[in-house]
Amino acid sequence: MCNFYLCTIGSEVLNNNYSIVFIIILLIITGCNPTKKLPDKKYLLTENKVKIEPEKQMNSSEIQKYISQAPNKKFLRLFHINLWLYNETENWKPTKFRDWLRRLGGKPPSIYDPNLTISSERNIRNYLINKGYFNASVKSEEILKDKKAEVVYHVELNQPYIIRNFQIEAEDTLIYRYSQQMMKNSSIRSGETYDYYLLERERERLTTELRNSGFYFFTNDYVFYELDTTVGRNSLDIKMLILNPISLTGSSPDPSTYWSNLHHQYIIRNIYVFPQYNSQLEANSFSDTLLYQRSPDDTSEANTEYLYFIYNEPLKIQPKIVSRAIYLHSGDIYRLNDAELTFRDLAEFPIYRFINIEFRLADTADITKTRRGQLDCYIYLSRTEVQGFTIETEVTNTGGDLGLSGNIVYTNRNVFRGAELLRLKLRGAAEMQKSFGQTSQNKLLLFNTYETGAELNLSFPRFVWPLKGIQLPSSMRPKSNLMVGYNYQNRPDYIRHITNGAFSFQLRVSDFKSHLLTPIELNAIKIYATPSFQHLIDSFNDQGIRSQYSDHLIPALKYSYIFTNQEIGKFHNYKYFRFDFESSGNVLYAIDEIANVSRNLNNEFTFLGIAYAQYLKASSDFRYFYMLNPNTTLAMRVFAGAAIPYGNSNYLPFEKGFFAGGANGMRGWTLRMLGPGHFSGEGGQTYNRMGDVHFETNFEYRFPIYNFFRGAFFMDAGNIWLVKSNPLYPGGLFNSKTFLKEIALDAGIGFRFDFTYFVFRLDAALPLLDPAKPEGQRWLLPKSQLSDLVWNFGIGYPF
Repeated sequence: MCNFYLCTIGSEVLNNNYSIVFIIILLIITGCNPTKKLPDKKYLLTENKVKIEPEKQMNSSEIQKYISQAPNKKFLRLFHINLWLYNETENWKPTKFRDWLRRLGGKPPSIYDPNLTISSERNIRNYLINKGYFNASVKSEEILKDKKAEVVYHVELNQPYIIRNFQIEAEDTLIYRYSQQMMKNSSIRSGETYDYYLLERERERLTTELRNSGFYFFTNDYVFYELDTTVGRNSLDIKMLILNPISLTGSSPDPSTYWSNLHHQYIIRNIYVFPQYNSQLEANSFSDTLLYQRSPDDTSEANTEYLYFIYNEPLKIQPKIVSRAIYLHSGDIYRLNDAELTFRDLAEFPIYRFINIEFRLADTADITKTRRGQLDCYIYLSRTEVQGFTIETEVTNTGGDLGLSGNIVYTNRNVFRGAELLRLKLRGAAEMQKSFGQTSQNKLLLFNTYETGAELNLSFPRFVWPLKGIQLPSSMRPKSNLMVGYNYQNRPDYIRHITNGAFSFQLRVSDFKSHLLTPIELNAIKIYATPSFQHLIDSFNDQGIRSQYSDHLIPALKYSYIFTNQEIGKFHNYKYFRFDFESSGNVLYAIDEIANVSRNLNNEFTFLGIAYAQYLKASSDFRYFYMLNPNTTLAMRVFAGAAIPYGNSNYLPFEKGFFAGGANGMRGWTLRMLGPGHFSGEGGQTYNRMGDVHFETNFEYRFPIYNFFRGAFFMDAGNIWLVKSNPLYPGGLFNSKTFLKEIALDAGIGFRFDFTYFVFRLDAALPLLDPAKPEGQRWLLPKSQLSDLVWNFGIGYPF
C-alpha cells in the first residue's frame, strides 16, 4: 500500500526590495508496502541473483533468462507502481473501466514459489550442459525476510568439454559426397568448446546446403549426432550421422517403392503460374493456358524454356514481368534459394497480397537408375485491389515547430499492366514558424505557415532506361522511379513556389546493401518576399543571404549507398551506414562555357531565365546499436558532411546547407541557432544559421520504464562551419587547427511513448559547452539552471 503526501514549503528569497515566496510541491512516498496484502506465509519475490564461478567464463545475463519466476518490474527501477495499482483496484466495484485499468497498468504480485526455483535450477543446469559444462553445479539460496524473498543462484562451471574430433557418417554415398564438400565451411572445429546450439545451427546449414543441391525432400530429421565422452578427460568426439529415409522410419525395404528409401536429387520439369489465383474458385475453372517463352535474358541456359500461365479471365499483368521475378528454371536442379528469391521478388509486386509456391512430384520412372526425380512447380499469385484512395493525417515537427498535415492519396498498383505503382498525393499542411530574426513564436497564433501541393510518383519493379542494350540482372532487384511535384508555401516572410522532378534507380545487391542513383533531379524555386523581409535582406548587404532567398534552379545528380544489418525480430547488435554524394550544375556550366553564353547582372549563367546552382556535396552517417538486452540499447551516431559551391555559385542554396540544433540533432539548441563555428550572434545575422561543413556525434542510452513508456539519457556534440569567410558570421570559418575547440556539447533526458507503429518523443537537453561564449567561459554546467533546459518534441527516434 502506498500513501502519498503533498508537502508545501514556503521560502523567502531576499533580493533588494523583492521578497518572493516559492511554493514547492514534493511527492513523498513514505509508506509503500507492496507486501501488505499478501497472505500469511507468502513472500513477494523481489530479486533473482546469479553468482558464477569462475566469473569471467560466462555472463550472468545468459543465465537469467532460464529462471522460471521473475519479480515484479519497478517504475524507474524504484517503485512497484503496477503492483500498487493492482492491489488498490482489487476491491473496486467490477466495471469495464476497472478491468481495463488493471489490464493496462496492473500486475499481480509475483509470489515466491520454491517449486519454480527447483525448475530454474534444472533449466540452468540443462543450459550449461548444452554449452559444454557437463560437470557444472547449480544451487539456490533463498533469503526470506519481511515477507520478501530473494533468490541467489550459485553456479560453479568447472571445466568445459572440448571437441577433439568431428566427423561425418552417411548411409547414402551420394549424400556423403555432398556433405563432405559442405563441411569445408563448417563452424565446428577441433579444440573448440562443445556447444549444442552450434551443432543445431550446423544441422540447419547442412540441410539448407543439401536442399540447394537438389535434395528437395531432405529435412533436419535425417541428421543426428553421437557424442563420445570416453576419449579423454573433458574431451569428446562428435559424429554426425545422416540417415536414409528407411533408417529413419524403421520400415522394411519394398522393391516397388525402393526409390523412396534413398535421398534423391530433383530436377524442375514444368513451371505453372496462376497470375490471378482465387482460392474460392474450383481448380478446374481455370480454362485458359498461355505458353510463354522466356527470353534469353530470363533463362539460365541457351535452350528454349516455357512457363505455363493459367488463368480464367483476361490477364491483367504482362507475363514477361512475372517471368523476370522467377529464379526457377525448367531443367535446373531444384534449389531452395531460388524458390526463396522467387517468393521475395514476387512479394515486392504491389499488385499481389498473397503468394504460395508449391512443388509436386512429377516423374519417378527412372529415379532408381539416375537417382534423379522430377518436380513440377506451381506458383499461386492472389491479387489485391488495384486502385484505391486513402486519407492520411499526421502531426509534423520541423525543428520544434509543430504543425498538422493531411494527404489525399490515389494509388494504382498496376497502371501499365507491369506491376507499376502510381501514387498521386494531394497535400495540405499548416505550421507555426518563427519569422526571420524572430527569437520566439507568437503564442497567440495557432498557425502562420501554410503549404499545399501535389506529387506524382511512378515506380517500376524493374530497370527502365530510354536507351536499349542496357540491362541489369534481376538478382540486383532493380527498381526505377519517376517523380514530379509542385509545392506552394506561404510563410511569414515570403511565398515560395517549388517545382521538382526526378528520375532514380534503386539496386538491392543483398539483403543488407543497396544503391540509389538519381541521374537527374531538378528543383526550381521561385520566391516572392514580403516588402519588410526584402528590406531586411537588403539591409544585410550580403550576396549570400540574397542568393539564398532569390529564385534559383538546382539540377542535381545524386548517389547514395546504404548498409544495414538490422534484422526485424532478431536480437543482436547492428550497424547502419549511409554515404551520400551530390553534384549540381556541372553539365549546364560546361555547355554555357563552351557556347560562350552571356551571364546575368550577378555574373551567373541562367537556365530558363533562372540562375542555377553549382556545388559538390558529400556526407556520411554511421550508427551503431549495442543491444544490452531486448529492451535496452546503447545507440551511437557519427555524422560528417561538407559542401563546396563553385563555378556558377558563390554560396550554397538554402535547401542544401547544413544546420545544427533541433529535435534530431544538437538538442541543447533550437533548430538553426547553433554555429557556425564560435559565432556568438553579436554584430551579425542571428537566424537561419547555415553551414558548409557539419560534424556531429550523438549517444543515447535507451531503456524501458513501463509498458510503452520508455526513457533515454543522451549526449550530443557537434557544430557547423563555413568554407568561405562571411562578415555576417564572424568566427564561422572552418579551421582544421581550431575546430575541435568549437564543438558544442549538450546532455539530457528523453521520454518516449512507443506505440510500435509511431513514437512520440519529448527530450529535455541542457547545453554544457557553448562555443559562442568567449574562451575560458564556454563550460556552462556550474552556472546552469533548469530554465536553461531546451525542450524538443519529436516524432520517431532521433536516429
